[in-house]
Parts: sequence; structure tokens; C-alpha cells
Amino acid sequence: MKKRIIGLGAVVAAVLIAPNFIGSVIESKYKENLLKVANNPFVNIVESDFKRSWFSAVATMKLTPVQETELSSSLTIDVVDTLTFGPIVFNESGISFNLAASVVDIKFPKNTGDVEAQEIYEVLDIIEKNLSVTTALSYGLSYSTHFEFNELDKSDEEISLFFGDINGNVTIAKDQSVSSDFSWTGFKLMGPEEKIDFDGLTMQSQQTLVSGDIYAGNALFAGTVAAQLPKLSVKTIDDAEILSFDVLELEATSSVNNNLMDIHSKYHLDALHAQGEKAENINLDFTIKNLGAESIKKMNDYLIELSKTANAPANQQQIAEIMTMFDELLDNNPEINIDDFSLSVPEGLIKANFYSSLASDSFSVFNPASALEALTAKTEMHAPSELFNRLGLTPIIDIYVGQGLIVKSSTELKATASFGSGQLEVNGNVLPLF
Repeated sequence: MKKRIIGLGAVVAAVLIAPNFIGSVIESKYKENLLKVANNPFVNIVESDFKRSWFSAVATMKLTPVQETELSSSLTIDVVDTLTFGPIVFNESGISFNLAASVVDIKFPKNTGDVEAQEIYEVLDIIEKNLSVTTALSYGLSYSTHFEFNELDKSDEEISLFFGDINGNVTIAKDQSVSSDFSWTGFKLMGPEEKIDFDGLTMQSQQTLVSGDIYAGNALFAGTVAAQLPKLSVKTIDDAEILSFDVLELEATSSVNNNLMDIHSKYHLDALHAQGEKAENINLDFTIKNLGAESIKKMNDYLIELSKTANAPANQQQIAEIMTMFDELLDNNPEINIDDFSLSVPEGLIKANFYSSLASDSFSVFNPASALEALTAKTEMHAPSELFNRLGLTPIIDIYVGQGLIVKSSTELKATASFGSGQLEVNGNVLPLF
């Protein structure tokens, strides 16, 4: 019995004492990140404050955009972060086991008579009223943000709009990786002549920091981003179809090895209907290889600095510096490859591929003509003959066949091309460039 009382007392003491210790850790982390955000090229921190009590704190910031616009001088955003400290958090979001959790309140300025900016202020007011944000800091020092945006239903004499709700989560793990998921239920828009039905969007990403800083706005990431769009339909008010597609899927993956970045992107569309034409199983699969990761970071940092004075035109020195960095970006024999471009039409399959590389020791951005010697490329294309017959393009195709640019059989059109050492070959025939 005595041991139970001692154990219970220890738990109670921990619950009562721990929040003050955790609060000091949170305050230190908050101020550390604030210094990083101060270097962010997109926002200015006008003022900030952190008021801590034993079990909770209130952190406030006033932000303004760095980029000067007609509106930016009066666009001050107030962010109020109401934190509750763990180890057990009780707040309006419920009960959780975290170091801390918070509710974030974002306030935009109100219009004081600017007629030209009235629509912008109305949008900001809608965002403020319908956006909710909560955060949590886990024991593993992962910082998670959850946001929701309520659905909207707006109508007037000409337009009816339903804007679906949005839910999203972003997690920053130990300032080294970012994962996120996002879902939007879509929108429906009906106007005097057309109606649009967009059936939602989902996105997921998992990114690891390669260089830079997440909070300072200069981070370079590697990882995967994916998105899915189930359906889009555009019709006349009488239900005549203008454009539609079913199940669009996108995925992009980047990786860095030996300071070189590769990017692999895949796009797939189940079906597309437009202007009476239809295609199915549409695919695009391409890669970009051997980009200098350090050069990407340098270019990103430099362009960020230039953006601070975006209203001023770039001078010759700045242009030369950008070209030098672009030259460094391509300094490791980069490649651009399309492994698969294909789609099915009623007449058959259209497919193509493309492979190219640039010999960096023979190429300079400052001498564009050097690309003729440095570039190596090849491509192959196939398409059903009947498609062009139906579209009435046979006479034009026959001209290209006569010139040797297309090879024609009873069922298929085909072309191959290659380029190397400044020489172009099409279907095995050398063609003059000039």
C-alpha cells in the first residue's frame, strides 16, 4: 500500500512539475526557430513575444510579406499560438500525450476603404473565418501541424459555387524531414453557360532535408511527392461534354547521391475526353539525371536574394552569375530521358521514347553553339495509320513519308531519329541542319 502511495505521489509530482520544465524547453526551441524564420526571404517578423506560465504559454507574431506590392504595406498577419504543456495535454482538441500542443489563431487585416483591393480582403476574411490550425510537439521532437478549411457554398444571380472542405497534416521530424498528407473534396461551379465538377484531390509527400534550413526558406529536399485527382468534368449548361478525365495520378521522386540529384516523374491518366476525341491509359514517365545538388542550392539561394529586389531588373553581372551557376548545374553529364510516353486511342496505341545526354566537357552555357557537339539524343515513335486517316491528315503524312521523315506501313506510322557529333539522322538518313 505504501509503495502504491509513493508511486502515485511520484506520478502526481511529475504531472505537476514536468510542465514547467517542458515549457522552458519549448520556449528555447521556439526562440531558436524564430531566429531561423527571421532569415526567411518571404516574410518579415515585425514583432514577436512568448509569455509562459507554469502549464501553458501564448506565442505571438506579426508578419508582413517581404515582396513589395500595393497591398503588402498594409498586410500585417497576426499569429497567436496558444500552447499547453505536457506530459499530458488537455486542450480544446482533446487529450494527447505530447511535450506540447497548441491552437493557432491567424488574423488578417481588415479593409479600411481600399476599393481596388476589396476582393482580396474578402478572400482573406473567408480564410480567417474558415481555417483552423492545431499543432503538437511529440516526445521524439516531431512537430506536427493539422489544418482544416470548412466547405463553402456561395451563390449569386449568375454563379453557384460549392467549395469542398480541406484537411491536411504536416510533420517536421527533428528539423531533418518533412512528411505531409492533404485531401480536398473538390468543388462544383455552375455559371451561365458552363458547369465544372472537380471531384477532389489527395496528396502525400515524404521529404528528407539535403541542405539549407526548413524554417529559413532555403531548404533543398529529396524524396517523394504523389497526388491523385479522381475526376474532372466540364460541360455546357445543357450537359454537352466539353472536357473530362478520370483518375489522374502523379508521382515524383528525387534522390541525391555523390552530390548529384536525379528526378523521376510519372503521370498516368485512365481516360481523357475532349472535343469528341477520347484516349485511355495515358502515361508519361521521364527522368532527369546528374544535376549538381550544390549548384541547385547556390542557384536557389541567389534567386531568393534577387527576389527581395524583384521590382528592379536584373543587371548584366547578375545574369552572368546565374549563367555561371547554371553551367555548374550541368557539369556532370546530365541526362533527360522519356522512358514511356503512350496512350490508347480507338485506332490503336501511340507510343514514343526519348533519351538524351550532354557531354559537360564539351558544353558551355556561354557558348550555346557548343551544344551541337555536346548533345547526344535518340527517339522512336509509333502511331496507328488509321488515326490520321480519320482526322483527314493523310495528305500531310504522305508528304512527310516522301521526305523520309516518316515510315508508313499498312497499319502503322513509325519514325526514329538520333543526334550525335553535330549530325542528325532520321530513319537512317542523314539530314543537314543548316
